[in-house]
Amino acid sequence: MFPQPAPSSTSSSKTRILFGSCNKPEWHTSLWGPIVARKPDLWIWGGDNIYGDIPQAMKLFPKPHHDFLPGTPTRLRHLYNMQLADRGYQELLNASVPIVGTWDDHDYGWDNSDKTYPYREESQAAFMDFIGEPAGSPRRTQKGVYTSHMFDFGNGIPGRKVLVILLDLRYNKDPYTTPNGDFLGEEQWNWLDKTLRESNADVNLLVSSLQFLADRRILGHNVAGENWYRFEDKRTKFLHLLGRYNVSAPIFLSGDVHFAELSLATSEAGQILEVTSSGMTHSWGTRQPIEGSSKFSNVLEAFGMHTAMEIMPWDYQINDRKTGRGQQYSLDYNFGELEFDWENRTVTTNIRGPENALLLTQSFPLNELGLIGERLGDFGPVGGAPSDVLVVSSALFLLSCVLLPPVLLCLLALRLCNGLRRRKLQRVECCLLAHDESMSEEDSYSSSSASEDREALVDRKLQE
Repeated sequence: MFPQPAPSSTSSSKTRILFGSCNKPEWHTSLWGPIVARKPDLWIWGGDNIYGDIPQAMKLFPKPHHDFLPGTPTRLRHLYNMQLADRGYQELLNASVPIVGTWDDHDYGWDNSDKTYPYREESQAAFMDFIGEPAGSPRRTQKGVYTSHMFDFGNGIPGRKVLVILLDLRYNKDPYTTPNGDFLGEEQWNWLDKTLRESNADVNLLVSSLQFLADRRILGHNVAGENWYRFEDKRTKFLHLLGRYNVSAPIFLSGDVHFAELSLATSEAGQILEVTSSGMTHSWGTRQPIEGSSKFSNVLEAFGMHTAMEIMPWDYQINDRKTGRGQQYSLDYNFGELEFDWENRTVTTNIRGPENALLLTQSFPLNELGLIGERLGDFGPVGGAPSDVLVVSSALFLLSCVLLPPVLLCLLALRLCNGLRRRKLQRVECCLLAHDESMSEEDSYSSSSASEDREALVDRKLQE
């Protein structure tokens, strides 16, 4: 529903904001109960709120947009209505929790899509109805679903304003083959510049459906999906805006990747925090959104992703800040949670799973987040960027870890099959030897009959 500022339901000095992404309503997530039980002050849809495109058979060399056909407006509205009718989501709606959100590719209508999607206007209208945008809102007629909402959780106490900035990375996005391509488009950049420049919020939540900090490149080539590095100069432009206007406590919220992750970047100008929550109905550790995929393939994918997380030096993913160990990622079903302690001026970032299990948790002082000025020359991971040699060697080791077990299993199976066949042939040879000896004792037995009996014996023994 369209948001209105509301008193905090947690305590007078705390605010709880929840968010999630990658949700297939036909798969009925078990997370709505835990979400409602947390008594959020705000819920944010982070994109892929439904999957409107139509999956096709997997191909070895897929064409652009991979293995999906574009979703039609009728299909999009049907799935939005299915989500609105979900009993768990109905509980959240009936709890009068403000709900805001943006979209990503699958609810926009086409996997990895951009401004070439043929139904983008109809898709925007369907999304506006789903999110509860008022009929006369300018958001319904602009080119894209981007917007911002200010929430004052102070109830008259200063210092508790949160601005939620919802970006649209699809409606005006250029194809990735476009030189100097862009996610937002000129009109949205102008709006974002004005929004950041005029923000007087104490916390600025930047909802980006794609990961902002993550660098999934090897030797400069992208190897893992979509993120802001695909248009790196626009990522840098965004960082300069945050530093130029000294935006207070900017926190990126992202989805898309089907796992959860906590990331942190640092520079002379300050620090940027990103919280990724993705996988309300499917994740790398549970199941992937491939119709008819087997449990075996899910187990294999989960093993591959766990191995990648443990081996690859993902630049911005942090370890536990207290112990220095324990990588901050989860492959389980999940939703994200930000708990603001206004008296102590901290934010605790939680990733929660089924039955409200606490999968990840880290706390950050609000005054340590943000950029002051545009000195970004040393902007990068907290631990420093790994060398190309380390990245390549880690990638090769990852491939060996992922590929070696099935190769060894195949070799073992082949060896067993060959062993069984050799043993069978040895039994056949023994039988033939006994058969020939018995035939030599019967002089009257014709050579043609003996040959036929010999062939029949070989066939019978090989089939046993």
